[in-house]
Amino acid sequence: MIRANKTKRNRKLKKAIKSFYTTEAWREIRYKVLDTYPAKCMCCGAGSSKSPLHVDHIKPRSKYPELSLEFNNLQILCEACNIGKSNKSETDFRSKEERLGRHYNVRGFMYYMDSLRREEFDDVKTQIINKTYSEE
Repeated sequence: MIRANKTKRNRKLKKAIKSFYTTEAWREIRYKVLDTYPAKCMCCGAGSSKSPLHVDHIKPRSKYPELSLEFNNLQILCEACNIGKSNKSETDFRSKEERLGRHYNVRGFMYYMDSLRREEFDDVKTQIINKTYSEE
């Protein structure tokens, strides 16, 4: 009886996980991440030709479901690194520039800025303004 309940629970959990990854919201944010960052693993540097790339949750969905669709909680990892990281680690493999919003294209930068909380936006905006004026 206990085994049957556990199996039933596991099936429901797998179905819930699968249904999240088929939602329009996930597909949209996943596309934004893939469009923003270079097509390589942020951990080992492997390109998409060596291994399939995954969009990984830095803070795992199982522990932080409220961050599931936050752009600044997502990074690109190859399949091996993503499986190795699992939900046991919260390591952010993005570079400092990527974390601060100095992305590779303007569209991605705007998505990133939209996802930040207001106080973080002000900090990043100040850093960008200071860097822009110090370079002139």
